[in-house]
Amino acid sequence: MVDFQAEFKTFDEKIKLTESKKASMRISRNAIKKKIINYFKNDLEITAPIFTTQGSFVINTALNPIEDEEVDMDYGVYLQDQSENEEDWITPRKAHKRIIDALEGHTQDECISKTSCVRVLYRNFYHLDLPVYIMKNNKAFLAQTECNEWINSDSKEFRNWFYENRNDVKLSKMVRFIKAWRDFTKTEMTSIEITILTVNCFKNEREREDLVLYDTVANIYDEILISRKVEKPVSPFEDLWENYSEDKKDEIIEMVKQFRDDLNIALSNTSNHRGSVILREVFGERFPLKKDEENAERYRQQLRSGVKPWGV
Repeated sequence: MVDFQAEFKTFDEKIKLTESKKASMRISRNAIKKKIINYFKNDLEITAPIFTTQGSFVINTALNPIEDEEVDMDYGVYLQDQSENEEDWITPRKAHKRIIDALEGHTQDECISKTSCVRVLYRNFYHLDLPVYIMKNNKAFLAQTECNEWINSDSKEFRNWFYENRNDVKLSKMVRFIKAWRDFTKTEMTSIEITILTVNCFKNEREREDLVLYDTVANIYDEILISRKVEKPVSPFEDLWENYSEDKKDEIIEMVKQFRDDLNIALSNTSNHRGSVILREVFGERFPLKKDEENAERYRQQLRSGVKPWGV
């Protein structure tokens, strides 16, 4: 069995969102916050929202993007001073328009009203998603523009759930590894689906991270093969696969099965190099190649004896 512990450590350093990229995104986030606050106070003359960073950026599972992909930051916007009577609340579509109006001309690209957020586009490697909320009785209601309704949902609850279940730092690494596989293979799984499945199926009975990854992916495959759903662990507790066709579910399940099998073949290989080549087919060229110790030792012996190993 090949030991890829060192290679996965190097791989994690390559895929993990760099501090310089985080700093750049924080600058954009803070500029957005300032502009929205000024618009609410000076133009609308109402209480400014409260803001909270959310998503993978907070739980440390954000990745450096590959190819034409972008990394996103979720930055929750919590509207203030809304009536206790929900019928008097601003509509989700109008709430989104207020945020877009506040950010008019902020970037060279436009702001887009998505179903559950306002997306601010940048000509870099990232975009910022601004989900808009109203709080009532310590519950958050998210603006959903498709149905133009406020839905009980709060990313802060998900963040708390993640930290309550993260009993080992390896868990965050497993999420990053699986997201890196998703990005390279273009498997149609969302980051929240991967995070939920990884937390629920995390198996940390072995020391090496390559083996923990295999065990966790094998558990994920077993779970979705039987259940064919991914339930959100916090309000509104919906099945995130509810609107997926059976064909799409089958495709995702087959991709996870292939992921599991490729990990098994790589770890069971008698050749370090061949095993690492297989893992490159799983994760891409960011995964480091590993030399065969037998060949490396022969090379060292030839150098010590004065023999040119390349046969010249």
